[in-house]
Amino acid sequence: SLEYITSHDYVQLSTEKAKDSELIVLGSGNMGLIYFTQWKQRLTYEEIVMLFPELIPGLVNHSGIGFVLVNSITNGGMVIGQKGIYYLDNDKIVGENPLEDFGKNAAMHLKRQNSFDNMPDIMVNSFYDSKHDEVCAFEELIGSHGGLGGNQTRPFILYPSEWNDPGELVGAESVYRFLKREIEKLDS
Repeated sequence: SLEYITSHDYVQLSTEKAKDSELIVLGSGNMGLIYFTQWKQRLTYEEIVMLFPELIPGLVNHSGIGFVLVNSITNGGMVIGQKGIYYLDNDKIVGENPLEDFGKNAAMHLKRQNSFDNMPDIMVNSFYDSKHDEVCAFEELIGSHGGLGGNQTRPFILYPSEWNDPGELVGAESVYRFLKREIEKLDS
């Protein structure tokens, strides 16, 4: 619940024993992936809360985090922000919408991502400052890719002028279909 998240404060913990942990944390632009490697299956929100009660509140209450995506036994995909939860399976919002500033297609992209077999136990997306159009990358780069927010959500495709205008392309599948269609025309 939102009360559970808001009742916890961010706590800075020591990382001295990180080498002994049974966890993998990967950063890709402003998206972070957290895998608990001692379990073969993806842990649910309920299991994470039971095993690591401070982890999810600690993440979402950190100023550099915009939201986390976890999967719940009872609620399915949950996008949890500091002041609200977006339930992906039924598009219900409790509190403030944590996806509000991340674009009109954010929920669609996260629903797709949450369906992948290799989805991490916790997917973390950095904050997005809409005033300055900036995200916080989890790696030492000037630009960003992989997560939601900022210029990375406004990609472009440079293609030959004789190709048909595809209109708005949303998601990897639509880009693939467009490119495949135009490349097949080259063979005919």
